Amino acid sequence: MIGSFGKAMQLHPDELSVSEDEVQALVARRLPELAGAPIRRVEESGTDHHLFRLGGELVLRLPRRPGAEAQTRREARWLPRLAPHLPLPIPEIVAFHEPDAEFGHGFGLYRWIAGQTAVRAAQDDPELAEALAGFVRALRAANRGQYRDEAPLAGRGGPLRPRHDAVLEALASVADEVDAKFWRDVWADSLAAAPHVGPPVWLHGDLIPGNLLLRSGRLAAIIDFGGLGIGDPAADLIPAWAVFGAAARQRYRQVLGVGQDEWRRGMGWALSFALIALPYYRDTHPVLAATARRTLGEIARDMA
Repeated sequence: MIGSFGKAMQLHPDELSVSEDEVQALVARRLPELAGAPIRRVEESGTDHHLFRLGGELVLRLPRRPGAEAQTRREARWLPRLAPHLPLPIPEIVAFHEPDAEFGHGFGLYRWIAGQTAVRAAQDDPELAEALAGFVRALRAANRGQYRDEAPLAGRGGPLRPRHDAVLEALASVADEVDAKFWRDVWADSLAAAPHVGPPVWLHGDLIPGNLLLRSGRLAAIIDFGGLGIGDPAADLIPAWAVFGAAARQRYRQVLGVGQDEWRRGMGWALSFALIALPYYRDTHPVLAATARRTLGEIARDMA
């Protein structure tokens, strides 16, 4: 059974860790036609999966925590249907492999998409904001109504209220570095916004810097659709603060035509992401912790 501790830093108490040698054995057993291909861990693999380059064109996506394979199953079912309607490349899954006796988790084989994640600094580029807004608009409209009865609910597509306790608990955990009263007031304002009216739309659900790929400073692809589903469009406003600076944020809002209540709910989604991620990852995932702090800083800038 794959399970010994590999080179990646442990992020979760229930981490499913895996080494390159173990991946090589898995490939030899499950993908014998690729057994000779070089294997290399992708260091920026996110928090729910391990990624391993397999040769030059492919990448393996293995669960990093129990249950994460459901995200890959979701991508395998829905991304091929949505991709033709979208203006940017998204992950192309070659095959989903079911668990077996030696590796008790499903995993995916994908085409590799080259690019650099947008994690290094706030992206105050209105053209980048316009490109991402165009993608979000296309995703919202993709197959509208065609799959509504069978489409999954997005993980971040419902009301904010169920996140209240988690937000307050996280806020207490980072009271050493943030103004707790200020953030409770911002959170309360988001909760007070009018709810979404109208049908749910398709959402990515996790448009943070690590899921945006850039080439030469331009948006080249969107990755990691594990939270894909339908719901309140406000959830895909997270990048307004997690990715963009002030000028780009306003362009993103303008292109999407966001009203005041949706904007307040979107700020709530960005705030809840940042407050929950910061205490969980500040000692184990410095890049994600920095994204959380950036998000809080941009929200504070808007509220000043």
